[in-house]
Amino acid sequence: MKKNLQILMVIFLAIFFIAGCGKPEEEDKIKVTLPANNTNNQTNWQIIYQDNIQSVPMIVFEKCYVQADYCTDYGHGTGAVITDNVVVTNYHVAEFFFITEISPISGDTIYYQLYARYPANNKFENNYFLPEKYYVTAVHSITSRDLALLKVTTLNNTPIPFALDNFNDLRTDDPVMHLGYPGFSNFVGAEGKIGDLFVNGEIADWVSSDTKLIEYTSATNRGSSGGPVLNIWGEVIGINFAYYVNNNQKIPFAISIDHLRGYDFANLVFETP
Repeated sequence: MKKNLQILMVIFLAIFFIAGCGKPEEEDKIKVTLPANNTNNQTNWQIIYQDNIQSVPMIVFEKCYVQADYCTDYGHGTGAVITDNVVVTNYHVAEFFFITEISPISGDTIYYQLYARYPANNKFENNYFLPEKYYVTAVHSITSRDLALLKVTTLNNTPIPFALDNFNDLRTDDPVMHLGYPGFSNFVGAEGKIGDLFVNGEIADWVSSDTKLIEYTSATNRGSSGGPVLNIWGEVIGINFAYYVNNNQKIPFAISIDHLRGYDFANLVFETP
């Protein structure tokens, strides 16, 4: 990687790593986009988008007051179903699950609850959500990679498969699609390609130095964190977690799915508050 790019990343990544924690009041007026088919006919992005609309939930975290028995939407990220009742997202989205504090104004105890929500149908122009809230009941934290596995109630959506190829098999310019919720209501599929592949080093100091990172060009925004990055076969190659800014352009990064290989998802040890 070029020296000047590394310097830019050191400066900007620390500022923008919480790309996934968008707030409702900051709703991005982004319409659903359906990318055109790849010209080499290797894939149909629209089919991949449609196939995954029920397997990529918005992860909502609500701020709740115990004594007042009141909750209000506070923010959101994105997740991906990887096995029955388990969703992967970023730790910086899931960490709200563990926060409890006392309101300095009312003295009321405050906590955050997390739940998953999905679009109700494939009428992309309306994108209404199902009324049910699929609550997160426990979290398996992988803080060194900014990843977390969420145990979610009554969730039986089709898991998204991991890519058979490893990080070392990826190549720059490989076509990809990122799925996520950059606004508080819109499910977006953004087409792009791999820009660079490298091991973290000291670029993103909140994840381990040996973390494998994928730079890609798909458009992302606040609320996209935790969303899957897919290859041309609709398989997950990475999990979005950050972006940096270069010449007013947001350059996103994903954590390689290699760091989730080998996990026994059926026998994970989950944490509760």
